[in-house]
Amino acid sequence: METENLRLFAAVCELGSLHHVASREEMSAPTLTRKIQQLESEMGTELLKRGRRGVQATPEGLLLLEKSMHLLGLVEDLQNLLPKRQKQHTGIVTIMGSFSMTAGRLLDDIEGFLSIEENKNVRIILKEADKQTIVDSVRAGRAAMGVFWDAAETSGLQTFPYCYDKGSIVVHRSHPLAQRETLTYQEAACYQTVRTKTTRLVEVMLERSGVLDRLSQNNRIEVPTFEALLRLVRKGAYVGLCPREVAQVYADYFELKIIPLSDRWAHRRHVIGCINSASLTAAARGLLDHLCAQANTNATDDLAL
Repeated sequence: METENLRLFAAVCELGSLHHVASREEMSAPTLTRKIQQLESEMGTELLKRGRRGVQATPEGLLLLEKSMHLLGLVEDLQNLLPKRQKQHTGIVTIMGSFSMTAGRLLDDIEGFLSIEENKNVRIILKEADKQTIVDSVRAGRAAMGVFWDAAETSGLQTFPYCYDKGSIVVHRSHPLAQRETLTYQEAACYQTVRTKTTRLVEVMLERSGVLDRLSQNNRIEVPTFEALLRLVRKGAYVGLCPREVAQVYADYFELKIIPLSDRWAHRRHVIGCINSASLTAAARGLLDHLCAQANTNATDDLAL
């Protein structure tokens, strides 16, 4: 059994696409398919299956993936013992983040990781999704790790503290609410609102938990990103729910007022999740260690929110 075939198999599981892996590895799709078929022949079972969402590992494939990641990590560690490879991480790491994380500090922390000399040969693929999709993807081996709100169900994952974010209502400085220094989400929902998918999911959660009497009837438009939300808010008529650190990027340019929510749920804890940190490749472990180290800095910054 060739470790190269195991590496390609793990890459297909991570990206969920034979085509993308073949393109990245600069090989033809038939060549990659033959290598996967060779591995399946050696294992005596089907390892991958095609579906509407791309290629996914079978139950046997997931078992092999878990063991392969550990083996590939050991191989990379051995390679790093060589003088010319010492302290040089290589490979591709797929990480997923929730919407508020990919628009905020996670990008800064990843950039900091890539700026370190020993990581110059590492490539990061960052994907955005809601918290449960992230958890499911990490469990299925489609991502090495994810950063998400800890309200998600995380059984079967190792989790590490990352940061807190503070939910805030954002309005234009000419809006009537701009005079407020704090308010509840119920109060904000009385005004015309623009929301993202994240806002809608939060409202459903609040309604089910009894925090909101009913979903706001003043939702006028739903947009795909926080930037789009803030662009509409600057028109003056709308209010929007947005993480504080995301809104701060646009506050001066869009003339926005950021009003902290006093609701307890608005102070959210985010964690890093992976299946098993010991089974990560050296590059993925390096990224995990870097993010965990940044968690201490993030915790200090969060106290100021």
